[in-house]
Amino acid sequence: MGKLTMENNTLKEIIKLVEPQKKGAANIYIERLGDVKEGCKMTGVSRSKYYYKPKKDSHSDSILLDKIKDIATEYPYYGYRRITASLRRHGHPVNHKKVTRIMRGNGICCSIRRCFRATTNSNHDLARYPNLAKNLVPARLNQVWHADITYIRLATSLVRLATLFSAGRVKAMARLA
Repeated sequence: MGKLTMENNTLKEIIKLVEPQKKGAANIYIERLGDVKEGCKMTGVSRSKYYYKPKKDSHSDSILLDKIKDIATEYPYYGYRRITASLRRHGHPVNHKKVTRIMRGNGICCSIRRCFRATTNSNHDLARYPNLAKNLVPARLNQVWHADITYIRLATSLVRLATLFSAGRVKAMARLA
């Protein structure tokens, strides 16, 4: 019994030194011993780690990654949902979770589409008035005034704020409507 204990302790030391190949060395010892439960207990390897077989197919993932990159460069605004739908249309049955994992792992993300909202209509037939105060430096109070209308969104409604500024004063007059 003493020789077997010494042999097991020596094996444990060897396995600790060769950590990356620990599973392989432990598997050889466990298979030679014949009893998986005892062998795993002696080598310090869990039984789930002993039975684990990786399922990842990196070749198909690399092919899928190339397809995703092609779609993402052609359509930069596509997110994972549209890319998944596009892959399915092209004959690649794939789960959206796999597309998300591959995109996140390779730093592929969609560009956010910004909407441009024109707040003024410059294409009208009405008269356009010139800026009379463009080169004017105000010399006295009430010589130059500025006006502005702004809309403020509240929780329940939209409020219009009309402001009137005097160029000579810091004071502003405002009215909510």
